[in-house]
Amino acid sequence: MESRLDGLYLGKLIERDVYEAALAVKRDHDFAAGLDTSLVARIGMPSIGLASRLDAAARLRRIKARIGAGAYALVIGCCAEDRSWRQIGRQLHCRDVTAKAATVEALERLAPRGRTKR
Repeated sequence: MESRLDGLYLGKLIERDVYEAALAVKRDHDFAAGLDTSLVARIGMPSIGLASRLDAAARLRRIKARIGAGAYALVIGCCAEDRSWRQIGRQLHCRDVTAKAATVEALERLAPRGRTKR
């Protein structure tokens, strides 16, 4: 099943570096929450230690500080929670198309520094 993030990438609304950075945020969010979806975890062997979870949480805090709380909330809503554009629009008090555009803008902030705009 295609996520909202996948749809943005496949629809060419975000570039690969942004997509990969967003996937890293999702992984860190899942790790920090104790949600391990790795193959090792799926066969019943937990692979996330406390140190890994704390490291993931620290990375997320640094990202939030760098891109801002509002942009971070949009990134998490899209990447980690896979919320609908309508739900994100309600959060922003705007239409779903405006929410999608705002989320794309927030995701662009995840791009590695020094990246040039299209």
